[in-house]
Amino acid sequence: MRLALTFAGRADHAGTTRRAERRDALAATARLIIAADELAGGDPDFLVTAARLLVEPNAFTTVPSGTRLWIDGRTPDPERLALWHAELRTAAAELADRTGVRIELATASKSDGVSFDGAVIEAIGDLPRLVCFAGHDAGILAPRRPAGMVFVRNATGVSHSPDEHVELDDAAVATEALRAALARLA
Repeated sequence: MRLALTFAGRADHAGTTRRAERRDALAATARLIIAADELAGGDPDFLVTAARLLVEPNAFTTVPSGTRLWIDGRTPDPERLALWHAELRTAAAELADRTGVRIELATASKSDGVSFDGAVIEAIGDLPRLVCFAGHDAGILAPRRPAGMVFVRNATGVSHSPDEHVELDDAAVATEALRAALARLA
């Protein structure tokens, strides 16, 4: 689930506006980011990411008047995701009352989880299994076509980053696994 949030406060001078007089959109945003993460609890399979943030007026000596925030929440449990979403709405309403910052929360997009095709999974063989929340890959195809995924080992585990690196030997292992799976499926 991807959420789009808008925070509307009031711009003021950073050096003369007392804290009690502020309607600081960025401070409210920071508090809601923390709340979103904490509402996921200790569940290691509940992933919350504050993925993008725009600040206005984005000036060094000005209390921020507005922000736009995108939060990504993912878990294999749809009921838990719905509860998190409801709890986050409540936290946003309470925060708005406390800070005087207007907060609007909208669902930008939501993707249901998919299970990959059993025959494809069997054809892939004895590779390690993992729960994956990458919905932009085979997850998009799975409701329409038999699909599965093979991940290429990466020493750091870093993905979607300039620091991501895959050794050629590891890419060759994944390629061979795909070749063998296609042969089994043919």
